[in-house]
Amino acid sequence: MDVYIFNAIHDLVGISPVLDDIGIFLARYLAFVLVGILAVSVMRPGERGLKNRFALLEAIAAALIARFGITVLIRMIVHRTRPFIDGSFKELISIDASEYYGSFPSGHAAFFFAIATVVWFHNRRLGNYFYIGAILMGLGRIFVGVHWPSDILAGATIGILTGLVTHRFWRRMTTRFFHPRIS
Repeated sequence: MDVYIFNAIHDLVGISPVLDDIGIFLARYLAFVLVGILAVSVMRPGERGLKNRFALLEAIAAALIARFGITVLIRMIVHRTRPFIDGSFKELISIDASEYYGSFPSGHAAFFFAIATVVWFHNRRLGNYFYIGAILMGLGRIFVGVHWPSDILAGATIGILTGLVTHRFWRRMTTRFFHPRIS
């Protein structure tokens, strides 16, 4: 199933230079757009800006745990090669040679789905946009030949679950330290 879905998406490479450029943008540059949107959202003045800054810290914590904690631990156990190494697939973006065996799970998906989950808890509409962005990024990474669909699915699952756990923990801690109960 993984190979079938990969082929269905990756076989679109070369059909149109514009489609290739869109795939490259989604895989490589959409991340910068999403980070920029997040940065702008915390620039608001006043109380809403302060809430956004706390949400940003929470999102960064979740993303770092998902990407550099859980994903790295799994990659120490699972050494899965990227699609362009396994077959005669076209690689549209270059990957550092040290990352050739770091396909499962997708660090990009884990990172951006964790952010999307935390953002969604604070702002549903913006969170939905982040989820759409994370999905498009995942599709782009399959399209350019650097991830299998199961890599993206596993990364998304890790990101969402890490975002949920981080949000619950963060909420408890901020309630405890910033809104103490009077006994």
